[in-house]
Amino acid sequence: MTGHERSGLAHSDFAGTGGLGLAFFIWTVRTNQYDDPEGDARRILNNDYDDHPKP
Repeated sequence: MTGHERSGLAHSDFAGTGGLGLAFFIWTVRTNQYDDPEGDARRILNNDYDDHPKP
């Protein structure tokens, strides 16, 4: 193997790993992994989590 052949192999490995990561990210978005139904929008209206400690 010459230097160019090894370099091309490394680039294809990185491209494959990047493609795999992108596919995994798209899967997480499509399966609503980032949804938080009890998120900040609801928690901000709740008085249970106040900035001040209770006496």
